[in-house]
Amino acid sequence: MTMKRPCFVQNIPEEIMSDIFSRLPIRDLFQCQLVCKDWYTNWTKLVSNPFLVNLHHSRINPDQDGSNFLIKCCSRSNICRVPFSKLCLVDHENYKTTLKTAFNIKFRLPLKQMTLVGSANGLLCLCLLPDEEIYYICNPITREVLKLPRACGLDMYLKKEISCSATPSGFVFDATTNTYKVIRTWYFADEIYGDTLLKTGVEIYTLGSGRWRRVNNIPTCFSYTPETMQVFVNGALHWHIYCQPDSEFYNCVGAKDIKSENFRAFKKPPDYGINKKRTLGVLKDYLCLMDDTIAGELVLWTMKDYGIENSWSKEYIVQKEVLAPLRIGPFKILRTVKQQQSVLFHGNEEFGCYDVRKGEFKHVRVDGIPWYFEEFEAVVHL
Repeated sequence: MTMKRPCFVQNIPEEIMSDIFSRLPIRDLFQCQLVCKDWYTNWTKLVSNPFLVNLHHSRINPDQDGSNFLIKCCSRSNICRVPFSKLCLVDHENYKTTLKTAFNIKFRLPLKQMTLVGSANGLLCLCLLPDEEIYYICNPITREVLKLPRACGLDMYLKKEISCSATPSGFVFDATTNTYKVIRTWYFADEIYGDTLLKTGVEIYTLGSGRWRRVNNIPTCFSYTPETMQVFVNGALHWHIYCQPDSEFYNCVGAKDIKSENFRAFKKPPDYGINKKRTLGVLKDYLCLMDDTIAGELVLWTMKDYGIENSWSKEYIVQKEVLAPLRIGPFKILRTVKQQQSVLFHGNEEFGCYDVRKGEFKHVRVDGIPWYFEEFEAVVHL
């Protein structure tokens, strides 16, 4: 009779295992579950502990050369009868490697299309389409999924047949209160003295609270551009504002502070009518605006003094022909890497790093995603 040998990890103190796991890249931490059944039991217990999550995140160096990013893609409608979304984790810890492998992440979720709301402090927020009222919080390492209560802020407008529709959502970690928050917005038509004004309704879900909260309406309408996704900097979520030229909010960025839950707006750099598209992002921890011009350039502006409109500075001008492997865009800034000297760009299903000092572009190819997927979205995941 063969005696079962006990798993050796059971003899290692939990604090030592937590210290070891906290130093591993996400990809390696994810693969640790595959050692054996006994190991998996201990692994699940450790990675579900908030202490390890916080310790792992505290060891992340914001100036490190690489990072992981998540890709959400959708199956082609002409291939699959019912289109569905797929999530992949791409290891970009080593920025020098130009060929990356995408690892499929499977969650127990409905086989539907979804949008990637955001990534914060190791967790993901997904939203099912086309409803945009069912949200899921997912842990890519443990595969745990939390379904939030239905967001019903739009219901009263739909019942009254008031023109309304979902606008951008956001998912952030509020370090001041050590909580995760989902921010949902929608526009609605508000008729005053015969004039129709577009306003934005807002509801917030704090993980652990069990309910959505309505907060003050915003006196203008947020504009949703898929390539921008969420932009979180200086403790606030930022989106473009859509309004008429005679509005006080014309050509403005809207910001929702996640601690005070107050709204503010500030002007963008001048447009002069030469831009095909303006995209928000984060560059070197500054709020960034990227202009895609008719002259074939990408102009990157940064707000050096947050909230001060005259502090916009033209940081870089990138010739789009240099980014040729990214095809025709639209372009999105994922993050700055290599001690803030390179910019990681995302354009459709392509990725690449641009060295702002040398003016050189390095194409990053991602392998492992089936050919019948399209509509790529990507976010940095730490």
